Amino acid sequence: MNMSKQLNFILMLLLLSGAIIAVSPVQAGSYYNIDRVGNFIGYQYADAFGRGGTSIGIQDNVSINSNNPANLYAINITRISATFSSESISAKSATATGNYNYSSLRNVRLSIPIWVDKCVISLGLMPLTRNEYSAETESKLDDGSRYFMEIENSGGLNQAQAGFSAVVNKWFSFGLVMNYNFGKIQETNKIDYVSSVFKDANDRIITNIYGASFKTGMLLHITPDLTFGATYTAPSDLNAHSKIQYTFSTVKTLLKEKLQLPQSWGLGASYTVHKNVRFSGDYQNRPWNSMKIFGKPIANINSGYNFNLGVELLGNTNKLEKGLKKITYRAGFAYEQLNIKTETNNNVNEILGMIGFGIPFYGGWGNIDCGFGYGKRGDLSTNPVEETFVKFLVNISGGEKWFVRSKK
Repeated sequence: MNMSKQLNFILMLLLLSGAIIAVSPVQAGSYYNIDRVGNFIGYQYADAFGRGGTSIGIQDNVSINSNNPANLYAINITRISATFSSESISAKSATATGNYNYSSLRNVRLSIPIWVDKCVISLGLMPLTRNEYSAETESKLDDGSRYFMEIENSGGLNQAQAGFSAVVNKWFSFGLVMNYNFGKIQETNKIDYVSSVFKDANDRIITNIYGASFKTGMLLHITPDLTFGATYTAPSDLNAHSKIQYTFSTVKTLLKEKLQLPQSWGLGASYTVHKNVRFSGDYQNRPWNSMKIFGKPIANINSGYNFNLGVELLGNTNKLEKGLKKITYRAGFAYEQLNIKTETNNNVNEILGMIGFGIPFYGGWGNIDCGFGYGKRGDLSTNPVEETFVKFLVNISGGEKWFVRSKK
């Protein structure tokens, strides 16, 4: 492949990513946010989402999925990918209902094999948390004057990744990803008085957060059809610098804090029968009840975990094959206990069913993966809000051989 084609290839996907960002504003998020952080975003990859979110124990030479960095070594050409997501949420409480929608670019990733089938390096950029939420209440002063209070949260954390995956022997591979987490979160507190006697207030807390973390993984090949995987994310400290702006004061309060993210780990396995039917399962544990800000525990944080189960009917990879036989079909199920508790100390659970498919193109060097999910988050019998949601992910990836001397 010559240099001009390489640049055109990269430019095509970067323009696609930019177009996605331009037409995809975030409008709202889930009620269940972690204080000062927001919602940690799961299901970053469309192919994994279509099969129930499983990825830890799956070897794949197409998807640039760093959920287990040990799996990336099988990518044998330079690949770049972008994932777009959209979600529609219907929420209800005992007294009200609401609908929220958001769409966004989920991630952009690049993988480069530096030793084919032996070692791969990868780069990526993705959102880590989303903190988009607003709530309004009406109240009265002692003299009966009415006023409205509104809280708005916006922003979130992003994650830049750099990692590698390498084969030790035919049974074992491992990988490591270094993460740089950064972003800004803004909380706005508004008070709007009906009476002109009082002045409205608009106070803001703007927090910039940054810091590093890392994740490692391994993949064990028991047989050509049976694999086991494991991942571990180390605890990390993020720096949080906050600036408080008051409506009736020129003084700006500056705070420097530490946001302590605890460890997490996961296990996964996959088994292929008849060469084209693959079953997979994951378990991930996040003991985050020890999460702290400035050395103090965060209210209502819970230890979270999730189970994921999936099945795939793998497409035929023969380039001479045509039609529907080349498409991969997927289905799966996920159950998650969120990392948050309600004011009444109850757990918040999420149940989700998914389906998806993958379509190769460009002679098998490119791929389009789509995943659809329908689920429920929370339950009015034990939680203040119950959400039902529909989620859609699509990933477009392409690849070429780089650093190969052309024949004259």
